[in-house]
Amino acid sequence: MPARRGPRGVLTPALRSAGFAAAYLVALLLGRATAGDASHLSLVYPAAGVAAVWFLAQRRQPTAVLDHVLLVGLTLAVNLHDGLPVATSVGVSLARVAQVHVFGRLLRRWWPSGWGQARALPVLALSRDVWPLVGASVVSGLAAAVFSFTGAALGGGAATPLVAVLLVVRASVSVLLLGTLVLRLTPLLLPGDGEARVPLRERLDVPHGTLRQLELALAVVLSAVVCGVVFSVLELPLAFCLFAVTLWIALRFSTTITVLHDFVVSVVVAVVTVAGHGAFAAIESRAEEVLVAQAFVALLSVVGLALSTGRDDRAALAAELRGRALEAEATTRRVQRLADASTEIAAAADPRAALCHAVAGVTGAASAFLMEPDGHGLLVSTGAHGWDRPVRLSMADESITLDVYCSGVPDFVPDAGRDARVAPTVRETVGAASLAWQPVRARGGVTVAVLVVVLADRRTGLDERDAAMLQTLAGEASHLIERADLLARLEVAAERDPLTGLPNRRRWDATASGEIARAQRHGTPLTFAMIDLDHFKHYNDAHGHLAGDDLLTEFARRVGLVLREMDTVARWGGEEFALALPGCTASDAAELARRIQAVVPAGQTCTIGVAQWEPGLTSDDVVARADGALYRGKRGGRDLVAVHGRALPGVIPSPSGAAGL
Repeated sequence: MPARRGPRGVLTPALRSAGFAAAYLVALLLGRATAGDASHLSLVYPAAGVAAVWFLAQRRQPTAVLDHVLLVGLTLAVNLHDGLPVATSVGVSLARVAQVHVFGRLLRRWWPSGWGQARALPVLALSRDVWPLVGASVVSGLAAAVFSFTGAALGGGAATPLVAVLLVVRASVSVLLLGTLVLRLTPLLLPGDGEARVPLRERLDVPHGTLRQLELALAVVLSAVVCGVVFSVLELPLAFCLFAVTLWIALRFSTTITVLHDFVVSVVVAVVTVAGHGAFAAIESRAEEVLVAQAFVALLSVVGLALSTGRDDRAALAAELRGRALEAEATTRRVQRLADASTEIAAAADPRAALCHAVAGVTGAASAFLMEPDGHGLLVSTGAHGWDRPVRLSMADESITLDVYCSGVPDFVPDAGRDARVAPTVRETVGAASLAWQPVRARGGVTVAVLVVVLADRRTGLDERDAAMLQTLAGEASHLIERADLLARLEVAAERDPLTGLPNRRRWDATASGEIARAQRHGTPLTFAMIDLDHFKHYNDAHGHLAGDDLLTEFARRVGLVLREMDTVARWGGEEFALALPGCTASDAAELARRIQAVVPAGQTCTIGVAQWEPGLTSDDVVARADGALYRGKRGGRDLVAVHGRALPGVIPSPSGAAGL
């Protein structure tokens, strides 16, 4: 009854532990039944495989202590009952504990993808799953052999290198065979919720069709005949013939059938050899007989498993490739429709209407229209296809269109006639049709419009491919809406220095000419100045070009703070800057130049050449005069303000105290 389960369902794991313990005891007795009278070497040791599966299945259960007590207690009891020395029995018990822990840890480490399932055990399905299982079986068998061999040596038993190898192979084969069988049959024995509805025949991978079933029956009969002839009738060393049958089954039938076949053949080989028949029974040494028999079944199992899972991988890959090919064809058709729609939009005289027409074409919609803000608190339809009514929505009223515009998140309504959020003018027109809303975003991610799609056939949702194409076409619309702003930004970018953000030479030429024309009209003074950062190359060499860029950028910023709003500073090139100072005489400009020298960053200095415009001079003439003054100042020692037309002693000294020329 439910009340007897106890807290947190401890009783069920305990019962599971008891069931595994019973199976382990039976496996111990079966193994001891195949032992020779004198050597105590068992031909098979299924207890190792049962123990490995036991501790894998119970790894998450609160019965760890109970499981260890049962494992060690049963192993000691059976071995002591059979007359094995205490040291040997303890060694075998420790070997089982070591093997289950090494096997479990290695399998979880080497096969991480198998443990993300709801089942207690992973499912062996792919070829890449085989080798972690084989590796974990071998390494755990080696760990177990260390304790078993040590116990045998301390107990006075045979402790030869051959026995050591035998212990490793026997434990590894037991874990590999039983582990493969259980992990492959887990979906059959413990199906998931969805798998429980799959017929048993399907889960067993029984082939369909009369011919395939006859082929399977023939393979099974042939396998039985070969086993009978090789291990009973002739008793010749022809066991390799079984590999041919295994290859046939592995290449033609499912992995489940291959695993079952290999396990049954292994059992037959063990039973016949124990009975003293077959090719392996002819081997005089008991240890050699056990070793050869174990190696045979291990190789048979690994070859069959590797071939069958590899074949399954290839079949699954082929099916996946076929599916992807069909999907690629469909995608190609959709991309072609999308490309045609984009071309139509780009070439249309009315791109908004073309956008709506293209959307209707690629999604199968009855109509579509584009909603944009008009700047006066309304969302209005600015383009449409299959929609002949203007739509005007107040941005003060709740609507899905407004929600999408504000949030930038697409929306979908299966039945527009029953959703109060749909604007009444739209709801009355479309009735019970489905509606989709797609935001149209500018490059900065700001929503600038909303595309409304009317689907005449009611749908539960918008297909993800249609949604992707709708989003792409909405991106086309964003380019159209952004076009004017983009052209303006490009025009500004063409006249700005990318590093400092100041006007470049192109912009300077227009500005300088305009200032001269203005000064000539109004008769006001105008002065140009050229600035050069002193020893800039040395600064670059000492601090690096990035630091030099930072110096130029910071200097440009500080100059802008010193200048008036009407003044212009432009980057002339390299470390040189040009100033246009309307309303300033040369003396006024020289005073301003001193303030500029005071804000040069990073402890650097600059030299400034000043020239006042005179009627009849062009901008190039004035710049040339200012440039000449600049170079007089540089030759005079730098960190100076030099004025065109003045003698060297007339140069105004800088704030740093350097003497003027």
